[in-house]
Amino acid sequence: PSARSQTAGQSNARLRLGVLPRAATRPTSDSEATVSVTPPPGFFRRAAFATLLGVALVHCALYPWVYGTTYTALAIVAYALPAGCAAAFAFWHVAKSAGDERAGWGLLAVALTATLVADVTWNVVSRVQGEPGYPTLFDGPYLASYAFYVAGLGVLVSPLWRILDRRWALDAGAMLAVAAGLVWHFVLPRGSGGFAETSVSFAYLLLDLGFLGVAVSAIYRSRITVRQALLLAAAATFAIGDLWYYFQPEAFDGAWNVGLWLIAVAAVVPAGLSFRLPMRRLVRSGALPYAVVAVMAGVTLFERSRGHVDDLLIAGVAALCLVVARQFLSLRRALAVQREESAFREAVLESQSELGLAMVIVEDGRVVFANGAAERVTGLDAARLRALPSVQDLAFEADRDGWASWLAEPTVADDIRLERPDGQVVELEVVGRRLHGPGEPRLLIVGRDVTARRNRLQA
Repeated sequence: PSARSQTAGQSNARLRLGVLPRAATRPTSDSEATVSVTPPPGFFRRAAFATLLGVALVHCALYPWVYGTTYTALAIVAYALPAGCAAAFAFWHVAKSAGDERAGWGLLAVALTATLVADVTWNVVSRVQGEPGYPTLFDGPYLASYAFYVAGLGVLVSPLWRILDRRWALDAGAMLAVAAGLVWHFVLPRGSGGFAETSVSFAYLLLDLGFLGVAVSAIYRSRITVRQALLLAAAATFAIGDLWYYFQPEAFDGAWNVGLWLIAVAAVVPAGLSFRLPMRRLVRSGALPYAVVAVMAGVTLFERSRGHVDDLLIAGVAALCLVVARQFLSLRRALAVQREESAFREAVLESQSELGLAMVIVEDGRVVFANGAAERVTGLDAARLRALPSVQDLAFEADRDGWASWLAEPTVADDIRLERPDGQVVELEVVGRRLHGPGEPRLLIVGRDVTARRNRLQA
């Protein structure tokens, strides 16, 4: 290459790397020039996202060893960090979004703010006076925040009023019935220490079922984005963390920290980024309700040898009824689809007949189907056509040998003359195609009456 082309290539390479030409820089001395490098598009957004993700991972890893066992000022700030970040991003979304998006993030902003204020107040009171007992006045704001969480996540993740497939309700109902039975049998007794404690525990567990319902129903969306998947995971994490509390209290705060960070990360993920949920088709097929009912049956049989299982039996029967109803709805839906397809095929055949395209289906040499146009062309109704000993009887007597040859190998279009009962001879252009399927082989014949056109040409 010439020296000029080498120089041009070097200049283009410098421009692609973001380096400005020497003439566009401001020299600091006679021998030096300032070099400017432009960051790629989206660099700062990706850097901020990576920073947020790193902070979330470190924060979750440090709990409870660093800030989960003390009530120092630094520990209180560290404990409030995920709720504070998520609340800030939620208010940011409220300011820049509209419609359902704004409503969902608005509900989450209220829930996150309530969680932040309650957490800080709880930690301050615990530092000054010691940890309050259970239940306390703090449970009121916490329960209210739970309701706002369920509503906000439901609007953002599972807009149920837009889902046409209503089978999600029966699937979610079956799984929630099983979950309610298991919670009533195994979890609620651990939180029963009187009427007040039992009532508050029952309220928490009822709202946890709301979290699970949101997560299950979201699977039936036609498309799940990464943001919706993170919010779905947050709802499931909240429910699991609450249930885990009754077996290992330390896991409750850790699970909620993860759920709050998931909301914060979801807020900064691009809205249009799609997500392929593993085994989503299997879940939507109805296998999940059967699986949870089978698990419920196994747990009931195991617990039967240890004591009463009335609550498990009631929950299992309710879930089984919902599964049966789901199958009935699926069958009804399949029949409706079949009826729509049949109506569509009939409309197509009727339109074809109105256009003058005669169609017959031949099986074992006899007519088994004929549309209206075939009846008009031949002068015979469908019953008389099906009663013919052979389709060859339709042809003009002098043309029957040729008609028989074409029926044996209907690979190309051909002409045929038919003799109607009134003695009129009709000329047709016909095409045929073998129909391959279950049962006897069939032949589809489509013809058009060209008698008038031929008479005009001859005239």
